Amino acid sequence: MLEGFVPFPPEFAKRYREKGYWHDKSLAEEFAAVFRQYADRVAFIDRGKAYTYADVDRISNGLALNLLELGLRPLDRVVVQLPNVIEFVFLYFALQKIGCIPIAALVTHGVPGTEMVAYGLDFGGPLSSTQIRAVSSYLRSLEEDAAANPLWRTPLADSNLSGRDLFNMACSRCHGTDLSGVDDVAPALGPGSESVEDSHHRLMTQIADGGDEMPRFGGVLTLEQIEMVVAYLRQVQSGG
Repeated sequence: MLEGFVPFPPEFAKRYREKGYWHDKSLAEEFAAVFRQYADRVAFIDRGKAYTYADVDRISNGLALNLLELGLRPLDRVVVQLPNVIEFVFLYFALQKIGCIPIAALVTHGVPGTEMVAYGLDFGGPLSSTQIRAVSSYLRSLEEDAAANPLWRTPLADSNLSGRDLFNMACSRCHGTDLSGVDDVAPALGPGSESVEDSHHRLMTQIADGGDEMPRFGGVLTLEQIEMVVAYLRQVQSGG
């Protein structure tokens, strides 16, 4: 038994076994029977695609093998921080199958005692629920099939974000939150940078279409939002 684990009172455990609630099987064993019994039935529908119980079993098996190759072992604790998407299901079952202990953690809550801080306002973080949904949508827009999936086109279109918010979300990783740039990654965009001389049209086109190592954001941000990002750049460049 794991150190620190608080077991059920013996009388409760005895009663649950007598009533057939407990079968002394792991979750992986319990769900293995479910996967076999309902193999051809639809278990989940995510982003317009249906997955049967057999699909979930097969995909989680493959993922479990990959996790073992990465070095995960039984009783390893794994923090799972994913939204309500099918990938969470695959990962959860894969971890169960190899005997790991999944620790579900929402982005709003963070993980106390780790580097994963809380981001939700209700938990002391800086982002509203609308902003967190916008971040999640942006990350989903980077998937390989995002361009062909109408559900993820301009995913930030309905978000109530400022030009600064949009820049920090889409651009700061490469250009820095202070627009000072990142060595060997992307140039500075702040006061005194070469971009000060760029025309409005060039900045709009660069953000929308990308180029060289820069990703395109035309499928992520609306035209109005790209205008907001450029306006924010101009504001900072002018010392505002």
